[in-house]
Parts: sequence; C-alpha cells; structure tokens
Amino acid sequence: MYLMVSVPARAHPHLAPRTNLLLTTGLARIVLGAVFAVAGVTKLADRVRLKATIHEFGVPASIAPAMAVVLPVIELALAVMVLMANEAWFGAAGMVVLLFLFSAAITATLLRGKRPDCRCFGQVASSPIGGHLVVRNM
Repeated sequence: MYLMVSVPARAHPHLAPRTNLLLTTGLARIVLGAVFAVAGVTKLADRVRLKATIHEFGVPASIAPAMAVVLPVIELALAVMVLMANEAWFGAAGMVVLLFLFSAAITATLLRGKRPDCRCFGQVASSPIGGHLVVRNM
C-alpha cells in the first residue's frame, strides 16, 4: 500500500488533472473503506441481533449464525481491499456486488410484506427497512 501525495498544480501544470483525480479517488476509497469497516465492526459486536435480523430476511435459522459472522468479515475484507492500491478495484467491485445483494434482499423482504430492522450498522443505527435503503445502496 502506498500514499498519494499532492503536487501543487502551479509547480507542474500538466500534472494537475491527474493529481485531482488521484485525490478524488483516494478520498472515495477512504470513505468507502471507513463505511464498510464501521458496518462490519458494528455487526460483529452485535451478532445476536444480526443473526435474528438475517433470519427475518428469510435466511433459514440453521444458516443465520454462520451468516452473522461471514457477512461482517466480508465487509471488513472489502474495506481493507478498497484501501490497498493493488486491490482497490477488486474491493470496489465486491462492494458493488454486496450492495446489489443487500438491495435484492431488502426488495424481496418488502415484497413479502415484512419490515425487519436493517442493522446496517449493528446497534449503532437500526431502523425498519424501506425503499430508501435500496435507493441509498444504488
């Protein structure tokens, strides 16, 4: 992993567009990494409720305990990957896939007439699911 350093545009005007792009993507990677890391850590800290929530989304009770561990670990792995220079693309692609799967699970649960708590960020932020979460994930 390496850090990107900003070069003043007046010193190297031909580098300004690339520098701005690197700063923008670097900042986006840090924000996404932080969001997924917080989500993963807070889910791991509240596995009992997460297991119940996963079951409320329609996952069989026999699989829910494993999912309550695997899901936050995946989120943490993606958070680390998106921060690593050589793995950022894979981390970002994994985040897109995971958000799509979350959106599909939310939509399917809403279509069944259920509104369990989201637990997107464990016990820190928990509210009933709704269409707004699908929009947010996209």
